[in-house]
Amino acid sequence: MAQAAIPPVRRRIFAIVAAIVVSAALVMSGIGYAVWRLNDYLESSVSGPTGSGPCSSADAVDLQLISGDGKIVQACTRDRPACPSQSDTADTRFNMNSQLRSSARRYILLISLDAALPAESPEQTVTLHPGAGFMPESPPLASIASGLVQVTPRDPMQDAVVTVSGSLTVASSQGVARGRMDGSFVFGTSANVGSLQGVTGTFACNR
Repeated sequence: MAQAAIPPVRRRIFAIVAAIVVSAALVMSGIGYAVWRLNDYLESSVSGPTGSGPCSSADAVDLQLISGDGKIVQACTRDRPACPSQSDTADTRFNMNSQLRSSARRYILLISLDAALPAESPEQTVTLHPGAGFMPESPPLASIASGLVQVTPRDPMQDAVVTVSGSLTVASSQGVARGRMDGSFVFGTSANVGSLQGVTGTFACNR
């Protein structure tokens, strides 16, 4: 039995609806792509890693990233990243951002203190558990009490991990800040296999 032909008016309605659906899909995919590109740009706006080959003591930032399955990845950058001199008042914090290279992928590193680091500062050790100076909308402290280390895997992008315990030793002299860290990204010993569990290493940056 032959099927009844679809009236021309109904065909036009179907065509219009289909065009609207396709257009909406294209717009949403375009927005999604634009957001992805924007996020990628913002994340990659940190200076790229320098140097090549295996990490060594010649690298200004030389870290060991420890995963939940016990694997260790060395991540580093040769040139000292910038961490401009901060004022000695309590209205600024010390921050250092840098991209790191490794044999497998790049990482974005953030080291932050809850107060300014004077241009000339003797060695001091603080906890790597974000304290009161990192609370939302709270002002930086008058002197350093705690710090944090944040690592964001790239290629592909993954969620950042932030230290919840450990220590950070830092000093500053003659235009260079130097430090070493030993921190954990998880409480206790629990961690997903393959996820970052801890970080150790050293860094130097230009004030």
